[in-house]
Amino acid sequence: MEIMKEKEIIEKYNYLDDDNVIFMNDGYCPLDEDGYPTKMDIQLTEKYRPWRYQVYMYKLLMDFIKIDSEKSKEKTILDVGCGRAGGLSFYQDYYQFKSLHGVDLNPEHKRVAQTHTDIEVHTSSATSLPFNSKSFDIITCVESSPYYHPFESYVSEIKRILKPGGIYVRAERYIQTPDYFLNDDFIQVKYIDINHNSRISCSISKWTTLQSSEKMSRVLFGDEEEYIENRTTYNVTSYIKKTLD
Repeated sequence: MEIMKEKEIIEKYNYLDDDNVIFMNDGYCPLDEDGYPTKMDIQLTEKYRPWRYQVYMYKLLMDFIKIDSEKSKEKTILDVGCGRAGGLSFYQDYYQFKSLHGVDLNPEHKRVAQTHTDIEVHTSSATSLPFNSKSFDIITCVESSPYYHPFESYVSEIKRILKPGGIYVRAERYIQTPDYFLNDDFIQVKYIDINHNSRISCSISKWTTLQSSEKMSRVLFGDEEEYIENRTTYNVTSYIKKTLD
């Protein structure tokens, strides 16, 4: 992926034309054994129904690391690159986290987040995070870490603010090479390929999001083409920070 400056990243993601657009990810479409779209076991409120598959991505992350509403009670969570805080809002409404925080480079995303949630979103670079050391039990990141440069600095920040034994889980459309989390500080726990699930999500979501944002619909259409042309690979990976600190 081309290395972009922070100003360029902000400009690139200031394309949305409606504050009702609270999710920016490609989404995850669960498939049955015959490969047909199905649903996750969750009742979505009116707020989330237009963004079903985008919500499912965040539900997938929690299922992936085996966090349910009960287990979330004593956990602190941070979403890095949280965008317009749709995922954070979902975490708040469907789980019982002890505290929730988000961070995003784009101040416009923070403004929109404040229109639909009271969760604190910090405006900051991911390579210099505004949190105390050992602050979080769980850190999630969806479709943004390939933009973090230098990536080694991002890994160091995740190590710093994650508690020993804490979990970092990311969902990315690109494979970070080399994998800087495969070091003496982290253990990779699980990896899954969801390329087909996200391609199907884009195929469906480009139509369901059309009423909310023509621009978002066009982005999903373009992302679908990347899947079809094998120009991207979507995966979910989780890591545990080693307890020696």
